[in-house]
Amino acid sequence: MRKINLIILLLAASLFSYSGGDGSLDAPFEIDSAEDLSQLAGTPGHWGKSFKFTSDIEMKGRHIEPIAPEQEDPFGGTVQGGGHKIHNLSYTGRFSETAGFFANLSPNARIVDLHLVNPKMFAARDDLVYAGTLAGLCKGKLIKCSATEVKMNIRCGDYAAGGALVGRLKGGLITGCRSSGEVAVYAGRRAFAGGLVGYSLQAVVENSSSECDVSVDSDKFSYAGGITGYAVEGEITRCFTADSRVSSGNNNSYCGGISGELYNGTLTACWSKSDVFPHKSAFGGGITGRQYYSIIRNSFFAGGLSTELSDNSRGGVAGETQKSILEGCFWNLETSECFNPAGCGDEYKGRTSRALKPELMKDYYFYKHAGWLFAGQAKKGEEPNWKEVPGSLPQLYMEGTSETPLDK
Repeated sequence: MRKINLIILLLAASLFSYSGGDGSLDAPFEIDSAEDLSQLAGTPGHWGKSFKFTSDIEMKGRHIEPIAPEQEDPFGGTVQGGGHKIHNLSYTGRFSETAGFFANLSPNARIVDLHLVNPKMFAARDDLVYAGTLAGLCKGKLIKCSATEVKMNIRCGDYAAGGALVGRLKGGLITGCRSSGEVAVYAGRRAFAGGLVGYSLQAVVENSSSECDVSVDSDKFSYAGGITGYAVEGEITRCFTADSRVSSGNNNSYCGGISGELYNGTLTACWSKSDVFPHKSAFGGGITGRQYYSIIRNSFFAGGLSTELSDNSRGGVAGETQKSILEGCFWNLETSECFNPAGCGDEYKGRTSRALKPELMKDYYFYKHAGWLFAGQAKKGEEPNWKEVPGSLPQLYMEGTSETPLDK
């Protein structure tokens, strides 16, 4: 009997040795220390439970294994960050196929209001890697999360996707998130680098921003974007980038202020003030490096665009466009030194987009004439994406979130 009681006590201790809670929605496990995080990482039986952060956590000098390192056993629980921060999280070395604080998130996973400060990722792998500071592979939802002061350097012999927040977003959702820092990705065959997401597939990225410097290089093909490196069959809506640089080191590359390439997707109501400087023999666009079977509408670019690119590979909106719709977009003629919406490709369909002088970029006549919907305007079946700010460029209208930071 005594032995049975001891086993019961040990099991109870293992189940309830966090700082509180029982893992239910009503009483989530409480995360209050680095030891609590280590228990979460080392207890696969809890990866479908609920968690709540109760304080900021310092990880300098501490090591923690990625949570849910195998795709066959992802984290599918909920995390209430409560606005708390994890400082100085660091991963260095050779990772498995997916790498991040949460290596794998299932479609049931939901992480809200959790923030990484000064996370570092330096990794090498021979074949394939998806790397993000918060999640390597995400199929769930990230809501109002951030990764700031990021330092990421990923090198892979074959295929790599790296993002300041998520490496690969597959059928998931990112909303109200932001990032800052540096993301650098190299891969022998294909490299994808993004200020938020490296590679996005059938997913939604909305109401989010990045101030990350993004660079990419490959022996063959590479893609870099201020928000996503490569976006396929999804939506990017109400996102922006500022005070950052998007660049590449090889000629078979596509760089854009928002996305390196947009394939069979939609991009609506976004703006970028990133400087887009790909390899001189590559493609660069204010919004996307390449647009293919996709729609870009009601967006603007106010950053710099490399003049070393040929006229056939640089555009105020897209470096190259194929079989797409491009309408109601504008870009700063002075900062981009570019007259064309797209460098080359098939003739796109849609209302005329045009370059504007800096003073005209603040004239709302052009935006309204192109069909942009501003706060206070009513249109059946549509919500406003923008608001007017006298003497300034349009600002995004994100109901329920903080005002978009944009200088005059």
